Amino acid sequence: MAAVWPSRDLPPDARRERAVAAVCAAVANVATFPAVALEIGRVVDDAAAGVAGLRSIVGRDQALSTRVLKVANSALFRGRGAVDTLDTAILRLGFRAVQNIAIAASLTTLFRAGPLAPGVSAEDLWTHALAVATASSLLAARSRLAPEGDVFLAGLVHDIGMAAELQVDREGLAQVIVQARSVPDVDFRQIEVAAFGADHQAFGAALLARWGLPPALVQAAGAHHDPWAGDPALSGLAWFVHVADWIVVRHGGKPGLDLSGDADLDDAAVEAIGLTRAVIDDVVQAFAPAASEVEAAMQPSRTT
Repeated sequence: MAAVWPSRDLPPDARRERAVAAVCAAVANVATFPAVALEIGRVVDDAAAGVAGLRSIVGRDQALSTRVLKVANSALFRGRGAVDTLDTAILRLGFRAVQNIAIAASLTTLFRAGPLAPGVSAEDLWTHALAVATASSLLAARSRLAPEGDVFLAGLVHDIGMAAELQVDREGLAQVIVQARSVPDVDFRQIEVAAFGADHQAFGAALLARWGLPPALVQAAGAHHDPWAGDPALSGLAWFVHVADWIVVRHGGKPGLDLSGDADLDDAAVEAIGLTRAVIDDVVQAFAPAASEVEAAMQPSRTT
């Protein structure tokens, strides 16, 4: 579905506004916020529902049940023994994490478009998102400044704007990638703005807001490259994703498409998430095995 992008003759703000509106309208025809996640959300918010209520929803979906069990047995959540029932998996993960897994299962539909450019595929976007979500969760577990489940979801959706570009103008995104890799000193987002009128942060924030996600998650998608530029009261998740993106790009071997995370990590970012450089180094060491297990549990099926 090729977009008709707003004219480059428009003032930048007007062009950006029209580009964002066009992307949101186009993506609405491809993906909506997953109904099962909304149903789980109602259980999460109902103190009387309990594990049985959540199990009754998850258990209706075999693929989702399998993913919940796999994630519960992954490096991020493994306890003293293996988990082999949904009840135990839900108790180990927590209701919010189960909801996040349901969201992730739905979002995979946005990342299935095959090759994009030489050496780059749409699935690389999903692998990068999972890697950043994993690194974000590892950081949160050591910081305690934000719930791990919320931080994991923020990492998972941080580049949802790029997935939107993929759905709306696959060829245009491919051209942006080729240009960005031919002139690595130019910020990827500048090339996006020149091509589309706005960048993936703007598209992602608008899409998550349209889906009704919390403002802190919206800001994580809209300001993960520059969390200092957003509302300080909502910037916590964005800071975690910012640091996690740096870990993945510099040390994780899963750089995604935007290589902005290749810059040095500022001390202010480390302080913003309540950690030290030594702890960041510890997360770097723990990242690879955790990311491999989470990717294996969450990767979309190649047969569908």
